[in-house]
Amino acid sequence: MKKWVPLLLSIAATNVFSQSPATDIGTFLRTVQEDSVLIMQNQKESFLKKTTAGIPLVDGVQLRLRNQAYRFDTQRYAVRISPRGFGETKARNRICRTDQVFNRQRTLAMMNSLIADRYYLVVDLLYHQTVISLYKDLSVLHEDKIAVLKKQTGSLAFDMNDLIKAEDKLTNLRSEIIMLEKNITLLQRGYNPVSGLKINLNLPTEIIETFDTTGFIPVEVIGDWVKTTTFVLDSNNIYLKRDRLELMVAENEFTLEMAENRRWISFFEFAYDHGERLEELDNKYDGKEYDLTRAYIMSLGFEIPYITRDRYDINRRKLAFLSDKENFLELKSELEYRVKKDAEDILALVIQYAYLIARKNDVNAESSFKRYLEMDGVDPLVLLSLKESIMENDIKIEEIRFNIYRNYIRILDVTGQLSQVPSRNYLARK
Repeated sequence: MKKWVPLLLSIAATNVFSQSPATDIGTFLRTVQEDSVLIMQNQKESFLKKTTAGIPLVDGVQLRLRNQAYRFDTQRYAVRISPRGFGETKARNRICRTDQVFNRQRTLAMMNSLIADRYYLVVDLLYHQTVISLYKDLSVLHEDKIAVLKKQTGSLAFDMNDLIKAEDKLTNLRSEIIMLEKNITLLQRGYNPVSGLKINLNLPTEIIETFDTTGFIPVEVIGDWVKTTTFVLDSNNIYLKRDRLELMVAENEFTLEMAENRRWISFFEFAYDHGERLEELDNKYDGKEYDLTRAYIMSLGFEIPYITRDRYDINRRKLAFLSDKENFLELKSELEYRVKKDAEDILALVIQYAYLIARKNDVNAESSFKRYLEMDGVDPLVLLSLKESIMENDIKIEEIRFNIYRNYIRILDVTGQLSQVPSRNYLARK
């Protein structure tokens, strides 16, 4: 029996995180400022700050030149002004201002989302590295269990079904380990197979071995925070504010389209006809009076409502506005649901976590295992089964612990807290 003690003790000692050089979580989160997606959005925002709505009341100005009968000394010079529709200047100014505010809010929402993606990568990588260590230890245990069962072949205690079950469990464990190893490789390179998102690491190293978990926030602290906080979705939530501004942009574009269809005056033109002037000057030699003002011409063009304008663009803008309004209401409802659900899930998971920890620390279970280790002549299969139960309990504990972290990040993401202080590491104990 004593020969099993070193083996079982080695199985009991599990490494939670890799001992490889660890990346500081705060440093990794701050790389969001160098994300190419955010850089491009900042460029758009900077560009829009410099834009204007154009000349008030005027849609366009043309300088026109025309000759008559192929004579270049009888030119007509004209300035044609195309006025805007009634209310069009106001609508264009409103769109210009709203676009600038909307893109600023879009930048903040994008930063919030990109930071959240980094938090999920941190949690998912640590989870995979934690669980794969436990799975490997559990697979070693099943290898020993199979070896013990094979030695019992031919004895009365041998049961072929036990051997088949043990081999099936080992096969499943090895399959899970292969999948976990593949996911860890992807996560270390910035691709999260859980969310399907690729993150630009922007770190000196090409891969992340693991993250430094010094000062990692305990789940009990998260549970206390949820218990003492009333979660009500803020009307100025970072995502709601972005979509509300997007809705305003769509509404303003519809208003502009309506104003453009009120261009009842299509143009105003002031012209000077050099040919008419020459004719008037020629008349004076005939003894006739002449009037050089006849060389000046004014023209005014009118649109005929509902005939010259196509209402397709108006209908398209109206439908786009209604669609954005529907999307906004759906997002608001979804965020309200997610905040409450994630908070409730955390509380339920904390209760499960406390129960499993209590089970692990149960005096009877631990003392029974220790007593078995000290006894001679005890069936090793009993010891292995007892240790298997303890290790499976440890795996459940880790699964619940990291699910708490994921729900915690979702709450911070939905409430927009991540972008309020981008440099802060919310996974560190406050």
